[in-house]
Amino acid sequence: MCFAEDAADNTEIKTAIIHYKNGESSLIVYIDGNKKAAESFNKKGEKTRLEFFDGENSYQVSLIDNGAVKLDNPRALLTVYYFLDEPGKEKLSRKAFVLGKECNVYQMRSGTYYFWRGIMLKREFNMSFSLITEAINIEINVPIPKDKFIVPSNIKSASLSELRDAQSKRIFGELSQNKN
Repeated sequence: MCFAEDAADNTEIKTAIIHYKNGESSLIVYIDGNKKAAESFNKKGEKTRLEFFDGENSYQVSLIDNGAVKLDNPRALLTVYYFLDEPGKEKLSRKAFVLGKECNVYQMRSGTYYFWRGIMLKREFNMSFSLITEAINIEINVPIPKDKFIVPSNIKSASLSELRDAQSKRIFGELSQNKN
């Protein structure tokens, strides 16, 4: 799931729901075995985006545009909320507590990450701007609704290669019309 030393302690956690505060917005992450999902909410509390890995494929869903993309590479979506494979990780010798849970602390190029048993509980992002994402609630071994890993029926869905093909056809169609 994350770093090997954290994941080794993760054996008894089968499911989890983690609520995060992310600046003025919020995020809910669902973990069910190897399935992962994230729901993003704006500052008004409106759900705006879904991302999930259903065990085989990754999806990005915009609830604003009512569109979904099935990513060609199933591992393409792996955001830091449920996986962390970024090179250059350095485990710091210090520990920290988030939600009363003792976390391993990692320094990365993009900031500092706090993991408890393979689950990120806090991220201090420090690149061109600073942003703290921190868990405000975590529920362990609770039922996860199956619909968290399904594109909603009212959303149009396409694979990334289908979108590229459609965009190419549109661009080349426009170019050929301009020649006439």
